[in-house]
Amino acid sequence: MAKRDKLASLLSGAVKQKNESETQIKAQIHIEPEFRDLIPPLKEDEFNQLAQNIADEGCREPLVVWKVPNNVDDELAGKYVLIDGHNRHRICTQYQVDFKIHMVHFQTRFEARNWMINNQLGRRNLTKEQQAFLRGSRYNSEKAQGQRTDLQQTSSSAKSKESTAKRIAKEYNVDEKTIRRDAKFAEGMDIIGRSNPELKQDILKGKVKVNKSHVQKLGEVAKDSDEVPILDVEDIYKRATEIEEGKAEQASKPAKQKIEEEHSEEKNAAKIEHYHVSIKKALEMAINDRDKYAFSKLKADLNNLEKLLFNK
Repeated sequence: MAKRDKLASLLSGAVKQKNESETQIKAQIHIEPEFRDLIPPLKEDEFNQLAQNIADEGCREPLVVWKVPNNVDDELAGKYVLIDGHNRHRICTQYQVDFKIHMVHFQTRFEARNWMINNQLGRRNLTKEQQAFLRGSRYNSEKAQGQRTDLQQTSSSAKSKESTAKRIAKEYNVDEKTIRRDAKFAEGMDIIGRSNPELKQDILKGKVKVNKSHVQKLGEVAKDSDEVPILDVEDIYKRATEIEEGKAEQASKPAKQKIEEEHSEEKNAAKIEHYHVSIKKALEMAINDRDKYAFSKLKADLNNLEKLLFNK
């Protein structure tokens, strides 16, 4: 009897310790913008339905958390990074709903990023734009990884002479050219997102329709157009047209010079007003809803407004 009571006490203590540990981890969950932006955005009705389901049934699926090793050369070292379940985390945090977590282990950010992309591409409810963005993001990530000399490539695919585009194309049952176009599309979408995160999300959701080839054109000269503000669909078309017409000198001018030469006072005033409204909206959401995405958008808008006002 005494042994049974002692065993029960030990088991109870172990469960309590585990619960306390999970509680501590959940309180320390870190939202990394790079990873959050890989999650295809939900349409408004989809998000509302998810929120209603959680309100009725609780958060049934665990959120996936990566414990970043302490010994990696990364600013995330030692942090608990959310890599799946961002929408559920936002809802649960906002309405104080408890949730479970599932811990996963990766050695590098690169591995975690690829896991996220493959996990998302395995879902059925993706728009064509979201599929292209994810495939292209994976290609760009693997190409960047291949250019680094401080990381060892241990996978068999890294040792193969097969091109990155061809290997990824086989995996997703598309052709190699599609992957390369997807890569440019992903780069173009990232450029749009740096100036207007909301526009990027609306394009990926299918809420705003754009010519895919125009976005790909932005990606073709990513280094040059990175600092050129893309605030609306008209800016996407205008920039793509410049590139298509082969205005090399126009396309390669520094952002500061382009702003001075092209943007009239009227255009600047419209952009300033855009950021003014966007900042007020994001600030209100960040404060009232404790919305971390809104806070990130607020910082991005303030940064872009500073560049616009002071020609940085």
